[in-house]
Amino acid sequence: MHANRLWNHWISHVLCNLKGGAALTAALLILPASAQAVENRPDGFYARDGLETMPRLNYAAMPVVNVKDLGALGDGKQIAIPFFDKALDQLNAQGGGILLIPKGHYIFQHDPKDERYWRMDYGQKKLGSIWPGRKYTGLTNIHFVGEGIESILEFRFLGPATQYALHVNGFALFDARHVSLHNLALTQSPFFRQRRGGDLKFGNTFRAEKSIDMQVTRVYVDQGELGLGFFHSKNVWIVDCDFRNMRADETKVDNCDQVTIAYCRYEEPMDDNISMIYYTRHRPTPSKGYRCLYNTILGPAFGRGFIMGGEDVLVKGNWIERCYGNGIAAYGRLADARVLNNTMVRCGLAARDGNPRPAQASPGYSSTLKLGGRTIVAKGNRIYGAQGEGMHLRSLDGANIADNVIEGGQDLGVHVGGAESDAPYTFNDILLQNNRMIGNKLDLMLNGKFEKVRIEKTILSQPAKIGTVTGTPALVGTTILPTAKTTYVDYYAFAREPTSETRQLPLSEEAITQGMDAVTVDIRVHGAKGDGSANDTAALQKAIAALPATGGTVKIPKGTYRLAPLAEFETTPFTMIKHHIRILQRKRIRIQGEGPESILRFDSLEHQGLRFIACENVAVQDLALTTDKRLPLRRNRALLDFSGCREVLVSGIASQGGNGPAVQLDTTNRAIVRDCALNNSGQYGIRIEASCQVEVTGNRITNTRDNAIHIGYSGSILRDSDYVLVKKNRIDGTTEGAGACVISGKVELIENEVRNTMLSGVYVYQPGMGWAMNELTILRNRFENCGRYEAHSGILFSTPCRRGDRGRVRIEDNLFKDLVRHGVHVTFGRQMIWGPQGFYSFVVSHNRYENVAGKPVFIDKQCRKDGRDGDIRIGHLEIDQP
Repeated sequence: MHANRLWNHWISHVLCNLKGGAALTAALLILPASAQAVENRPDGFYARDGLETMPRLNYAAMPVVNVKDLGALGDGKQIAIPFFDKALDQLNAQGGGILLIPKGHYIFQHDPKDERYWRMDYGQKKLGSIWPGRKYTGLTNIHFVGEGIESILEFRFLGPATQYALHVNGFALFDARHVSLHNLALTQSPFFRQRRGGDLKFGNTFRAEKSIDMQVTRVYVDQGELGLGFFHSKNVWIVDCDFRNMRADETKVDNCDQVTIAYCRYEEPMDDNISMIYYTRHRPTPSKGYRCLYNTILGPAFGRGFIMGGEDVLVKGNWIERCYGNGIAAYGRLADARVLNNTMVRCGLAARDGNPRPAQASPGYSSTLKLGGRTIVAKGNRIYGAQGEGMHLRSLDGANIADNVIEGGQDLGVHVGGAESDAPYTFNDILLQNNRMIGNKLDLMLNGKFEKVRIEKTILSQPAKIGTVTGTPALVGTTILPTAKTTYVDYYAFAREPTSETRQLPLSEEAITQGMDAVTVDIRVHGAKGDGSANDTAALQKAIAALPATGGTVKIPKGTYRLAPLAEFETTPFTMIKHHIRILQRKRIRIQGEGPESILRFDSLEHQGLRFIACENVAVQDLALTTDKRLPLRRNRALLDFSGCREVLVSGIASQGGNGPAVQLDTTNRAIVRDCALNNSGQYGIRIEASCQVEVTGNRITNTRDNAIHIGYSGSILRDSDYVLVKKNRIDGTTEGAGACVISGKVELIENEVRNTMLSGVYVYQPGMGWAMNELTILRNRFENCGRYEAHSGILFSTPCRRGDRGRVRIEDNLFKDLVRHGVHVTFGRQMIWGPQGFYSFVVSHNRYENVAGKPVFIDKQCRKDGRDGDIRIGHLEIDQP
């Protein structure tokens, strides 16, 4: 029915059931302020595998209330809650409809004076969910519809962590029925990636409890404690959504029934990407009907790709890349599960030497595919480059494990059973057939109790190992191919080895660039226009390809070179990260501009800009990098990215904008980033992850959204960033983040100037329960107007250190000026759950403090409710107060 005819019909219906002028007035009061129709999802949306039975919502036939018609501005300043409340009141009065959210930036935050925001949390009164929360328990037939990623709802959490409940939420629904979120964006602020810290505390960005018939489609979620959470709910559909940068799970659907998560993208959480489990303490019967279909999962830095429990489970067609723990794992009781045609690349990265939590290196946590339970089918899965075991089979009763490929693993390819010291796992009625296990440290190992187990038509690159076995597993038709080659190429093999350096080594620009001047190729010779209009991507790729194997220089004359992604260049095997320009496995390549008038302008915010993969001796010099586009949410794509590279030089780069880092070093050894001007980055200025022997010197980084310089462990391989020198840089302005953030490795910060940061000038914390800062020297720096957020200081340590054998800190000869809180601040937050923490040594001496409102040095060791120090330890403490 056309929207206008629908409204005429609805008005007539209301008037026929009301009497007199007062009744007419009442009817008019509940009329929506806008009759704007919302388009239905096209038929093609439902035509995809797994969505055929998804209930169709007839948005076009629903009444619409536009929040801007009610006074919402969406200007990023106005508190939007009163206007959204009015919209809900109107929709509830008329029996439901669409709450339309036009493009805009809508702010939601607590009003501590409103008693409806408070709740009891472990015997204490604390702030609970922001909106709509329990003010609107039982919403029915309400549909929150936006106009895409630019319809953004931001949930702000102000004040210290102590005022918030443990599971405080942004967007929260309770006992909802027939509710949908469609085509909008959700986020939280302020920015930070730490879990259970002493400085900040958030909850779920979106949470629904005890809700039925729910749909979340085309929703973007960026930055929050937990992205999307459904609990004790039923008939839930989560489709075509985009989740990035959570501090915990990105989607959690625990203790639910009939849940489908399909065609979504996940990136960089600090815990599981998708958690689909049930707890026997919460319900007497297992959850049923989980579906996880065709999702793309990148990360996490701590946690797993997908964990599942219950009955009647289907996990199909997912891509899972770069996981700390399991790629896919059975969790608790599992029955009637099918795991089909999934691809898992570099999972179980926790299973390596140096992980401070060695228990997570065990197969139960770090095997790529962990299966156990009753009536399991695992077919057509591809497992590449596993750090731990590729496939770990625990006790199984009835299973068909067929047509799987397990290649290039650092440990066992397929392990049927546990370690010989474990209580033996039991296997009954198991068939393994047509599996290919090639190039793993050991392809196949059997341990446990076996009855009616048959292994047939298996291809191995080495004989299987038979450990402690009860019963007789039949091996039939196994083929040994000792010379078989893997199709998987491990671009990060060098980084899997423990770093051998014991000190910062001098890096030589001359050694990096030696031989690059022998051959020079001009991009214009290969067809580049440089007019800012034509797509010069093919020309630049051709120029790079024209260089000989010995290397050389691609010259970028003055001009604006528009680079739009082309299908033939934008992908690389074994990764779902796309790029504009790809330079793969080359040596001695330089991209050389003529200064800031040599401009590379990237079209897509979903692609890396200029990306080097597994290259050696490469340089990018004297160029401007930019994009004309900007989105309200982070997109995690760098303008300049080095992934799995060695011997790198970046100098004279001017960057502007983007929705990811300006310069990114991902799992790179021996790199110099100097004399760059990086402006208005939509995420980090310089991001260093899992990279060793790095010098960052003489750069000016202004007005970044998040941390100006970020040093962590979460690269394509997880490891400490050891021997990183950050010297004589000027940082001026962060809108949400810190000046320098150190969460991993051995780092020196020397003679830098850091001004005007939202979070601390230097922020040290532990984002998950994995790697953490090891050694940190902060020497002769200037910190001015840093830590404008009330929980931050000039330098803040917030639960950063692991056990007392690590954590050597030296803070000397620095100037702290114009700070609203402390100079140096250590806070451990509430009682920690990952074991005793401490600094091996903590030295603060000979610093100057000018106009510092708080204490020069404040160490808050309280972490328990009873006020005791608990398990906090500082082995050697030396503080020189002014």
